[in-house]
Amino acid sequence: MKWIRWTCSAPNRRSTLNTGLGWPRSWLVIFPAVFNNGLDPAAGAGLIFQTLPVAFAQMPGGHLFGILFFLMLSVAGITSMVGLVETVTHWVEERYQTPRHGSAQVFVMSSSGGAPKRVTYKGDHNQTPAWCPDAKNPLIAFTGREGGTFDVFTVNIKTGRYTRLTQGQGLNKDPAFSPDCRMVAFASSRGGIFISNPEGLNQTLVVRGGAETVRWSR
Repeated sequence: MKWIRWTCSAPNRRSTLNTGLGWPRSWLVIFPAVFNNGLDPAAGAGLIFQTLPVAFAQMPGGHLFGILFFLMLSVAGITSMVGLVETVTHWVEERYQTPRHGSAQVFVMSSSGGAPKRVTYKGDHNQTPAWCPDAKNPLIAFTGREGGTFDVFTVNIKTGRYTRLTQGQGLNKDPAFSPDCRMVAFASSRGGIFISNPEGLNQTLVVRGGAETVRWSR
């Protein structure tokens, strides 16, 4: 049985398609063997497992060729199934923003327990989340990495809006909100602890030297 196989490429999509254009030629091989051996031509696709073993048995070295043929047929079937699963996997990734390779993300859950809810969907590694203490301001500040070095972000857990506070300014991490949520402090490789507003503006160095796990006093 012969197949024509090609790959279709589109943005963020890869799929492999098979077509049965080789069927007319395969009929010339299978159906003579069907009629010569008194097999039922209405058996459908299962004929390949009935006629080809008979044909291979009549060939010199047919047992070896038969094993190799059905082994390659199994591989072809498995790769075709993988191509079908790839389409479903890609849909799940886009629909639920879930990367297949897995990554560290920020989740929230009720203090009484229950199912966790994911709140970060961007970046390949998000960590060290810190709540805004003001219950009327549903913000979480966190350290995130989006392909490069770590930076400081905030996310509104109700609207899903992201704000990037630092970019192209070295390594920045471990953010913490001030008690009134008007300022965010974070450690930076630029030389110490910086503070800024929740939009990332007016960044000011307030403590020099190495720092990590920044927290405001209450």
